[in-house]
Amino acid sequence: MPRRFHQWTGIVLGIPLVILGVGGASLVYREKIERSAKPVPLTVEPRGRAALPIDEIAARMLEQNPGFHLTHFQIPPRPNGPLELVLRRGAQTLFAAADPFTGKDLGLLRGGIPTPLEPVRRFHGNWLLGSAGRQINGLLSLVLASLVLTGLYLFLFRDRRPWHAWLGLIVSVPLLLAALSGTLLIWGRMPIPATAATGSMPALPLSAYESAARRALPNSSLSWIALSDPVNVRLRLPTDWQRRGSNEVHLHPETAKVLNIQRFQDAPFPRRLYVALTAIHYGEWGGAAGRLLWSLAGLSIAILWVTGLGYLFLRKLQRGSD
Repeated sequence: MPRRFHQWTGIVLGIPLVILGVGGASLVYREKIERSAKPVPLTVEPRGRAALPIDEIAARMLEQNPGFHLTHFQIPPRPNGPLELVLRRGAQTLFAAADPFTGKDLGLLRGGIPTPLEPVRRFHGNWLLGSAGRQINGLLSLVLASLVLTGLYLFLFRDRRPWHAWLGLIVSVPLLLAALSGTLLIWGRMPIPATAATGSMPALPLSAYESAARRALPNSSLSWIALSDPVNVRLRLPTDWQRRGSNEVHLHPETAKVLNIQRFQDAPFPRRLYVALTAIHYGEWGGAAGRLLWSLAGLSIAILWVTGLGYLFLRKLQRGSD
């Protein structure tokens, strides 16, 4: 029974799993691939210059984009990367990059030239079917988990000769993590609890919000500031799994008074597990080596499907010759 389930489930549902695996393998490098289609560089050379204060950078960007106002200011996790700003004017939104040393507008991060991985991202997320596609992904995640578990059973108790089985053993842990994290992203989302609005508008410099947030969470580095109500400051601690941090400080827009602190280490275990698995799913954990291994795990689904078909075909031939 486990062998038949593993074989026919893998054959019938292998193609959509291969599509998800290959798409996920490419999306691990989405940022670098998409930047290659944009004029925005991945890094900016300091050339002996010190980074400008964030208020100065914001002011210079607004001067270069008259009529717009700032809603988000983001510092990338990589050293000397362009700063990322969201600017709005009415219904128009710009995702712009800024030189951290001069405040020069480096161009658009999104919009304008279509990025090569945008169709892949949409297809990977929901098969272009909206919420129904997300439910399909949840079910496929469960199918992947069942294939890994039945494959382990067959390896341990039935037949471990084909190298298909050995490859399945090698990638079993990352594939199980992909299945579990994919299931949680569909059916087990755990967003950071919201803080009640104050009815006020942001009225302070960015540096005032940064200072208040970092006093509330010492030894942290700034990831981004969302000028909303309340102002939302994302901070990164050395122990965080996510590249852009897993901690938030919510501030009063007019006074920068701390309204709420959401520290990752203090969160309930289900929330911490969700964040950790999300970081793994998006290839944020383990640096360059982690992204490479995660990408290879996604590609291994295609190899497993092809070798599984080949193994089944050879078994049929052997039975026919007998």
